[in-house]
Amino acid sequence: MISSKNGGPFNDSNRYLDFDIPANHIIDMSQCFVQLECSITPAQGLTGLGEVVNLVLVNAVNTTLTPMNVDLVKNCSLSSQNKSLRLEDIRRVNVLRHNLMELTQSTSQKLSHPDSLTQIRTFDNGQLASGFTQLTKVGSVPSSYVNNMLRIPLSHLFELGSVKIFDTNKLGVCRVHLELDKLSNVSVDVAVNASVLETECENVLSAGGNTVVLKRKYDTLEASPWHVGMAVNLLATASAGDDQDENTLITSIAFDLPTGVITLTLAFALPALTAPAIYDSVSVTPLDYAGIQVKGSFSILQASLGVAYNDALASQSMDVMEYLTYTTEEYSANAQVMNKIFDVESNAVNCMLMFQDPSNPSNVISNNTSVIYYRMRVDNDDVYNRDINVNNLISDSIYSNDPLHYDSINRTFINANLQLKNLQFASFTRNAHNTNGTGMLSANTNQILILASPLPFTAQSKKVQFDITCQGMGGEVKNVILYKQVIKSVNLM
Repeated sequence: MISSKNGGPFNDSNRYLDFDIPANHIIDMSQCFVQLECSITPAQGLTGLGEVVNLVLVNAVNTTLTPMNVDLVKNCSLSSQNKSLRLEDIRRVNVLRHNLMELTQSTSQKLSHPDSLTQIRTFDNGQLASGFTQLTKVGSVPSSYVNNMLRIPLSHLFELGSVKIFDTNKLGVCRVHLELDKLSNVSVDVAVNASVLETECENVLSAGGNTVVLKRKYDTLEASPWHVGMAVNLLATASAGDDQDENTLITSIAFDLPTGVITLTLAFALPALTAPAIYDSVSVTPLDYAGIQVKGSFSILQASLGVAYNDALASQSMDVMEYLTYTTEEYSANAQVMNKIFDVESNAVNCMLMFQDPSNPSNVISNNTSVIYYRMRVDNDDVYNRDINVNNLISDSIYSNDPLHYDSINRTFINANLQLKNLQFASFTRNAHNTNGTGMLSANTNQILILASPLPFTAQSKKVQFDITCQGMGGEVKNVILYKQVIKSVNLM
């Protein structure tokens, strides 16, 4: 682990990270990662009872967007001391990588990141986990807030981040430079996992007490949304009119595995009633924090680089390093129709045009549902000899596109050695769930639109033209980012 040359904590005015990969080693870049030690501090309005709240990070504007660790990095570069050049320099890497990972990761992969920001509500119980809380679901050990070690693999930043033989014997000390995006692009929210249907308890008779038995049965403890230190509202109605309505804490939880019954012990005890009076109904409901505007603050405390040495492969090092990387060009159209010709490098083999709204910089999804058709040309030759219709609304914010659009994406991904796994072209919605997952793909702001095409390898630069048309009533192309995948070669001798 190599510490950053820049001290933390990091914020909107301190956003630069620099790491030096040591010389005289063979580095397995596919095993290297940037590690950010992060913390969430709950707001005072959340701690009135001393509770531990399931705090998560959300996008500051688009709360339905599922964030990723790479969203925190805006620009990145990798340079070599001996060669006096930048091996890679990728602008707006968070937009590029987030959208590519949305399309190249399967559903099971997206559900398998419990220690990262990439968390969605699971299909079985709709729960949302947090890497910033350690929740006790059985017993009496209090839950607690913890610092989260967010890891960003170098393969999520650089194309060279996937190579297994990176020879710093020839390259010398290599500098990894990262520019964090503005931390104000993320905010803190409360993930409430218990639904109203789970709150009903078995009736408490006249004896009262501080234990309640939930009516719902749970197959596994992992399916339970309750944790020690959780703040709940205890509501009990009595036949004699002595009703109780009290906010209290869960102090311990018991789980009977054979029956699936959960028993909660509360800090507040229901007073005993005089027979024949009984409590007719009892329920516990998680406290609602929706009225609290600021729920906490997010901090990046320090950063380090995990480096994996594999010096045993020194004999396999090549004298010429050839690899793919990306160059970036941005263009602001702010028009209903965009006709733009980009001058693309001769060594570019793929291009991907992604959309971004400059008025909403926190939303890294390439999204523009107002586009109705487009056409692409390379050196005055049509990629397809007709307009390609996109954003065809089917129902309930579910969109489809012309087959040629899928064909262009698929050909580009094959040429870039990427696997297309998301044919829905939508990001999972963070705050919706159901048993079959269909509701998780129906947010307008989470529809992914990328215009892409393979490019021929030429001796001179190429002219790549995009003609994009939006529907009326305020629809327009605002800002676009063209990512050009190029082949680079570095002589290591």
